[in-house]
Amino acid sequence: MHSAETSFLIGFEGTEVTTEANFEFQLPTKTWIVTEKLEEVSLFINRHLDTDDSLKPRFAAGKFLCYLKDDATKEPAFMRIYYQIPTSGTERSPSKDRAAQGVLPIELTELTAFKSLMKQACPVVPRLLGYREGKQPDDGITPGGHISGFRMAVPVDSGRKWADVSFVTYGLAKAPRRMDWYEHDEEWEK
Repeated sequence: MHSAETSFLIGFEGTEVTTEANFEFQLPTKTWIVTEKLEEVSLFINRHLDTDDSLKPRFAAGKFLCYLKDDATKEPAFMRIYYQIPTSGTERSPSKDRAAQGVLPIELTELTAFKSLMKQACPVVPRLLGYREGKQPDDGITPGGHISGFRMAVPVDSGRKWADVSFVTYGLAKAPRRMDWYEHDEEWEK
């Protein structure tokens, strides 16, 4: 698998994205306006070089600025979008061939971490403001492929600092059973 800066996520500026209500995290349905793409990177497989199907799916990940549609102040938030992309070398193949590569939404490590930290009221990471998972439309680059997005608040509480032991405190790593566990992060299970 390879990664590179790419331009798969084009034309999102000005798009309205509606996040779904989630009662577990007390997130209401909200509509966001995308204003600017800040970065994009893609993880992809070259069909001639990579033969391990367990590496599927390939995706582009973009970080955007957005704001809440009904917010007159237009206070910015970050939005992360994961968009399934076709195997390298098949981008211009007929849509039916690209659609065969489509998969259901995948578990996103970044989103899973935000949910876990939100459940524990961790004050040193951006708040999760909403998320949505779904399928690309028939005219998408990978028709029927997954598309996922979530929004994080800015800014973070700058009075609190993240330390290595915070990984254990918030359940993102498991410390070894020893008295000086905090001095041996190389032994933590992640």
